[in-house]
Amino acid sequence: MKLFKKIDFWIQVILIAGSLIFIAFEPSDFITTYFIVGGWQLFSCIIHVSLTGHFISHRWRTLYYRTLLGLVISTLLLYVTGLVLLLLFLMVFLPPVLACWYAFTCSEENDLLMKKAFIHLK
Repeated sequence: MKLFKKIDFWIQVILIAGSLIFIAFEPSDFITTYFIVGGWQLFSCIIHVSLTGHFISHRWRTLYYRTLLGLVISTLLLYVTGLVLLLLFLMVFLPPVLACWYAFTCSEENDLLMKKAFIHLK
């Protein structure tokens, strides 16, 4: 799991940086980058949820999962109540924030793993 966490973090950094470069040259296709980065992060979330007991989880991860659950419920409520324009507005600005938050969480967990390895060296 330690290797997956390192690879996961660096893939996220590469995808986010690549998305920013892509958006700089093709601003009209920014939605494509949302699906690429979001798809990888969704895959990563599923792996982390399915292997919960096999790694050190940072408190940010739990908060992130709760926030995602709240956003899914809010999305359903906004869609059902007919506030689709508000939903679309939120979907433009929230994914980049969530992507950076998730990458930060993975970075913090990698730091925890390194600190744990150093504790065992003493």
